[in-house]
Amino acid sequence: MFRSVTSGFYGSITEAFRKARPAWVATATTIVLLPVVSHTLEFFVHWLRGTPKLALSIGVSIAFTAISTAFNLYAMRRGVLIVGGGRSSLGHDLRLIPGLIVSFIMAGPRSLARRRGSTSRPRTQAFVDRQVSIRARREAPLPARAQAPNE
Repeated sequence: MFRSVTSGFYGSITEAFRKARPAWVATATTIVLLPVVSHTLEFFVHWLRGTPKLALSIGVSIAFTAISTAFNLYAMRRGVLIVGGGRSSLGHDLRLIPGLIVSFIMAGPRSLARRRGSTSRPRTQAFVDRQVSIRARREAPLPARAQAPNE
C-alpha cells in the first residue's frame, strides 16, 4: 500500500534528475538518497511491529530500490517513462523496455571497457542501441497539453 501511494512522488524526483550533469553524480545521488528516504519510514513501521530479520529485509529492499531507481533514471534520460513535454504513450514506452534493459545491463561492462582503453562497443550493444533509437523515432512524442487561457 505504501509503495503504491508514494511511487509517483519518487518517480517525479527521479525524473527531475534526468537532465542533471554530471550524470554519474545524479545517478549516485538518486540511488543513495531515494532509498534512504523511502525506506526510513518503512524501517520504523517494521521495527515497531517486530518484523523478524529486519536488517536483511530492509537491506534487500534498499538494494532493489537502488537498482530500479538507476534503471528508471537510465530510461528517463532516453525519453522513456517520462511525463510532460517530450513524452510518448505508455504503450510506446513499454515496447522500448526490453531493449533498454539489455542496454542498461551492458552499460556497466561498456563503461569498464572504455576505461580500459577499448573504444569499440560490442556489436550486440550497438544493435540494441540502434533498435531502441529506431523504435523511439517511429512514434512521435505526444504534443504538450494545451493550457487553458486565463479568463
